[in-house]
Formats: sequence, C-alpha cells, structure tokens
Amino acid sequence: MKPPKNAVIVESPLSLPVVAVSPEVVEQVSALSQKASEIKRIEDRVGFAYADQVCGDIRKLGRELEKQRTEVKAPILELGRAVDAASKEVAQLLKEAGDRLGREVLRYQRVEREKAEKAERERRAREAELQREADARATEEAEIADLFEDSAPAPAPAPRVDLVAPKSAAPPKAKSVSTRKVPKLVIFDGSLIPRAYLVPDQVQIKQALQSGIEVPGCRIESEETVVSKG
Repeated sequence: MKPPKNAVIVESPLSLPVVAVSPEVVEQVSALSQKASEIKRIEDRVGFAYADQVCGDIRKLGRELEKQRTEVKAPILELGRAVDAASKEVAQLLKEAGDRLGREVLRYQRVEREKAEKAERERRAREAELQREADARATEEAEIADLFEDSAPAPAPAPRVDLVAPKSAAPPKAKSVSTRKVPKLVIFDGSLIPRAYLVPDQVQIKQALQSGIEVPGCRIESEETVVSKG
C-alpha cells in the first residue's frame, strides 16, 4: 500500500507569507544600535542620563518585540498541538492493529515450526524403525543360514577296500611321486554365503516338521498322488 501524500489535513490551511520583522521595527533597532555604539564612556550626569534613556528604549522595544512574537506564534503552536492530537489517535489505532497482527504472525510461525519439528521427529522414528526391521531380517537370514549349515549331512565315508596282492605276484615296481595343487572349497563363515548358494536339506526339514519342530519359512502340505493297486 502506497502511503498517502496528505496524511494530515487542515480544514483552513494558513497562507504562509515570508516571515519578516516590520521595516519600522528594523529602523528603530538600527537607530538604537547606532546610539548605543556612539556612547563610548560616561563622563558626567548628562552622559549618564542619555545612556540610561537609550537603555530604557532598547529594553522597551525588546519587550514589545517578544510580546508580538509570542502572539503571532501562539496560533501556530496551537495548530501543532491539534495536529499531534489528531495524529496520535489514528497512530494508536494503527499501532494496536499492527501489534495484534504481529502477534498472529508470530503464532503462525511458531505453529509451523512445531509442525516441521514434529514431522522431522516422525521421519527419524520411521527411519529408525525401518533400520530395526532391516537388522531383524538380516539376523533372521543369518540364523537360517547357520541352521542350514549345521543341519547339512556329513559326507559319507568312502568305502574301505583292502587290497591284497597275490602271493605269487612280484612286488610292484616303485613309481616316481610328484605333487600338484588341487582347488578345495573352504567355508570359513557360512553366514556370509548368499542364499542362492544354500541348498536346504529337505529330508531333515520334513522330519523336523513332522516331529513338531518349527522351521521358519517351511511347512508341510498334503498333496494328492496317484497310487496303483496290484
């Protein structure tokens, strides 16, 4: 909103001419100043009487000038007080409106700030909950991997074969022996193996479920099969 050019209106505006002292007073002041400058030193009663008269005239003219100055200025001072009073009333209304609206602006800013802080707390809580769920899933997957690793059947021992050389056979001729490196799989941490490389022991899992042991991620379902009767 653009401020108005004429915020204060005077119903009867004053015609303000150039303010100056009247020529008559200027002439009297000049004459008295000249007389006072001519009196250098009082030597006798005649000189005293003359100087006293000039001083009286100066004081009298000064009092008259101050009286008229006060009379001329009085309406202007009164107008100034009226302008101050009129402006004060509307200025107070403006201040009250500004203060009230300012308080409302601060209240809204405080509410919005509290909303933002609450949303940030909720976001952090959701992130923490998602992290806990991810940690729980990782722990569960590690436990399943350990279960599969522990439940894997041990490899069957190789059958023992006793080799008996015929009594009549000649002793075998000794052959040269050499060594070579053969790749061998070593599982040093089963929890790190990806699930794609884990093969469940279905027989052992089925036996555990039929025995009443709960195996996460597995269950027994009935399936119809065709049975031939002889």
